[in-house]
Amino acid sequence: MIKSSVSFFNTLVWTGCFCLLIMQTTAQTTWKVKQSSVTFHIRNAGLRVEGSFSNLKAQLSFEPSQLAQSTIEASIPSNTINTGIAMRDKHLRAADYFDVDKYPTITMKSQSFKALGGQKYSGVFTLTLKGTSKTVTLPFSFRPQEKVAVFEGELTLNRRDYNIGGSSLTLSNDLTVFIRIEAEK
Repeated sequence: MIKSSVSFFNTLVWTGCFCLLIMQTTAQTTWKVKQSSVTFHIRNAGLRVEGSFSNLKAQLSFEPSQLAQSTIEASIPSNTINTGIAMRDKHLRAADYFDVDKYPTITMKSQSFKALGGQKYSGVFTLTLKGTSKTVTLPFSFRPQEKVAVFEGELTLNRRDYNIGGSSLTLSNDLTVFIRIEAEK
């Protein structure tokens, strides 16, 4: 009877240790957005037009050693578009561009991640913009320190894929978006 109780106790202890080990190896680091910027540029009539969006919200659960379990979800209000020219910004918020009344939020949700070496990664995301969802690949860097980290990425989008702006002889179809997030544990 004592031998069976000791055996049961040993099994219980080993099972508990194994569960703790699994929990430690699958624990994700959750990062809280401290500061962020989302900027873009596009050519219009041969000139470079720059702008930004503000008020990024994100849930960052990212651990380089466990990319399969990592997730990133982010959203930004489409009405925060700012190019520095009020009249142009008003036009960009209208139905033929971002239609902010009907589509108030731009979202990105990760599908998977891949390490590229060093502190560089590639993420496959679902980007939903103006009611259209497309799969995009975002190469980014992740530079962690003690309790803070910086995520930085850049991607090129075709505005027409998202029904933004229609056909134009002067407005480029391609725009480049830069994302920078400073986060803390």
